[in-house]
Amino acid sequence: MDIPIFDDLFRWADQLVVVMKERRQEGIVTQIAEAKTQLAANTFTLAVLGKAKRGKSTLINALLGRTDDTLAPVDKLPASSAITRFRYGTEKAAIAFRDGHSEVITYAQIRDYVTEEFNPNNVKDVALVEVSGTFPKLPPQVELVDTPGAASVHTYHDELLHAFIPQADAVIFIVTARMPLDQDEMELLREVKKADINKIFPSVRRLVVNLSR
Repeated sequence: MDIPIFDDLFRWADQLVVVMKERRQEGIVTQIAEAKTQLAANTFTLAVLGKAKRGKSTLINALLGRTDDTLAPVDKLPASSAITRFRYGTEKAAIAFRDGHSEVITYAQIRDYVTEEFNPNNVKDVALVEVSGTFPKLPPQVELVDTPGAASVHTYHDELLHAFIPQADAVIFIVTARMPLDQDEMELLREVKKADINKIFPSVRRLVVNLSR
């Protein structure tokens, strides 16, 4: 990429990486590397945000054209405990850890790293999960991102979420039809606005009642 402004941004990012490594902020180092990759690839990052248990992972699976929850696990507990990026490409899954190393895993192992059930309080020190595949409903230039639910009982979920928000180009914001926006959701929208993200697409989750009982 030979655009001067991008060269300046990359040089500034590299300088920031040196500082963050000196301070042992490996999570931030990983985020900077991801931002550089995204800029170089000219991808559009679409993040799915919302409170815990609003159905983010269910929507992610639908947007990927999946009929199972292997890639974006659904659970009774707040399922997503890490940032997961989905891209069109060769079938692959990889974990980036906070200490800087990475590990290639299978699709079936994703649940072991991104859920509170198998990775409680992120004891495995996951910084980011990257998943690629031939997803029929995901354009090659679009990166879809699953995020931890806001205002869950796990405070580090909010920390991960708020740190990621500025990297998004647009947001799908999930709310429930049972109630209007509550205080936590308003605060999350303020964080999105603070990051100067103007493309916000609301998604209303309806309550389905089983009348056969």
